[in-house]
Amino acid sequence: MAHFAAQEDRDGVRFTWNVWPSSKLEATRSVIPCGCVYSPMKNCTPGPLKYEPVRDRRTGCVLNPWCPVDFQTKQWTCPFSNQRNNFPPHYAQAISETNLPAELIQQYTTVEYELPGKYNGPPIFLCVSFAAGKRVTHKHQIPTLLLSAFSASLCTASPVVEGWNA
Repeated sequence: MAHFAAQEDRDGVRFTWNVWPSSKLEATRSVIPCGCVYSPMKNCTPGPLKYEPVRDRRTGCVLNPWCPVDFQTKQWTCPFSNQRNNFPPHYAQAISETNLPAELIQQYTTVEYELPGKYNGPPIFLCVSFAAGKRVTHKHQIPTLLLSAFSASLCTASPVVEGWNA
């Protein structure tokens, strides 16, 4: 348990499970939904990467420490589609087993990208709450979520969308 607590403290991410279901059958047997709490203001090492992420052509998956890399052919494999992808030229020139980009370093399981020329406004925070239960239970969550958001000065105005079945 201490290992997971240390990883959560380092990355600012907490999951309900430490392993993703490996099959549809396994996912349907799970009684606890897969969920994640992400702390966007957590100072992670390295700081924000100031370039576009390298993505899989088919799924859009972002290059990460769990992607297999072939240093000889300068290609990486998406763990979701098993699609082999070429590294961009600026990666391929310098990448080696001893010279890795930040996205592939095992200790950097969480990285943030600061996309140049994209959105330069204030941070946007999204709070999603999903629970299987009665509508009465959900009504108690709304004031708590709003109080948390406004008391932390995370937003000045926030619409509340209510859309679950009773």
